[in-house]
Amino acid sequence: MIDLFSIWKLKRKPRYSYISTVDLPENINENVIYIVGENHCKWLAMLICPCGCGDVIQLNLLPECDDQWTIKIKRKLITITPSINRRLSCKAHFLIIKGHLEWF
Repeated sequence: MIDLFSIWKLKRKPRYSYISTVDLPENINENVIYIVGENHCKWLAMLICPCGCGDVIQLNLLPECDDQWTIKIKRKLITITPSINRRLSCKAHFLIIKGHLEWF
């Protein structure tokens, strides 16, 4: 018999929070995006891959680079664009919109 709570846990979308830090974090927690840099120059975002592989994903935030992501924070909810598409390893492809994970 399938437990309804287990079905709900699988269907609900995880909520991501964020932490701004000046230095690279030593420990990284699931469902947390670490934004690294000073107030005027955020240069990196880090998170654990949501697929369960445990890899740490590092996203470049510097606008002068070719592969670059943008972070928007509105009402304490984080959005990362464009999508995160891991072409190697687990091949996860997802978006984080207003703190929620959206799979492709």
